[in-house]
Amino acid sequence: MVTKSKYVPTLTEYDGVLFRSKSEAIFARAMDLTGHITWDYEPETIDGYTVDFWVTTTLPQSEISMDLMVEYKPSRPTDAYISKLELVDQQGMDGFLLFYGSPYEPDKEIGIFTIGPGRSPPERMGFMAGFCNPVAEKLMEAKNYRFDLKDADG
Repeated sequence: MVTKSKYVPTLTEYDGVLFRSKSEAIFARAMDLTGHITWDYEPETIDGYTVDFWVTTTLPQSEISMDLMVEYKPSRPTDAYISKLELVDQQGMDGFLLFYGSPYEPDKEIGIFTIGPGRSPPERMGFMAGFCNPVAEKLMEAKNYRFDLKDADG
């Protein structure tokens, strides 16, 4: 039996961009709060798949800069969905990451999958510390942003 997600997407505007869901807007806000990540939302469709984010990050206290494709889901995706993503051409990007976790359920895990070959293991470890941990930490703060107040500072 296939169960549907309990999350219903709500169009949400953030930073002049209209997101298909509030969870994606929250994720974009969390990336902004880290201070070292730039992103483009749904920049391109590749192999019939629309990428959530193309991300560029230079890890703090490092010269490592990475260009990544990032998919965000508020809950852990199925293995079938992950297998589908593995077929997407990464077009010379440094990696493809699937980030999941809901800021509204802090007791549930926030996790990440590396899709495809990506970077070597030592670089992935640095990336995990430099990207994933700060974004995960900022999700709780980002959910409190008033997306309905366009003049808000955050």
